[in-house]
Amino acid sequence: MDAANELRLERFDLFAGKVRAELAQTTATLERLKAEDKARTATYQQLWSNSMVLRQIVSRLEEVGL
Repeated sequence: MDAANELRLERFDLFAGKVRAELAQTTATLERLKAEDKARTATYQQLWSNSMVLRQIVSRLEEVGL
């Protein structure tokens, strides 16, 4: 593999890690808000939507082995 491709793979790995970390943080915040009975707030709903997008990204990353 040439240097350019190695750099791209490193960047994809970094991206995948950041997406997974953001999903974990978002999930934890959703659980906290739900425990505080704030599941009907705009913040909760927006975070829930973001988590769905992040889950889809993670799913696609896993499909290609990242």
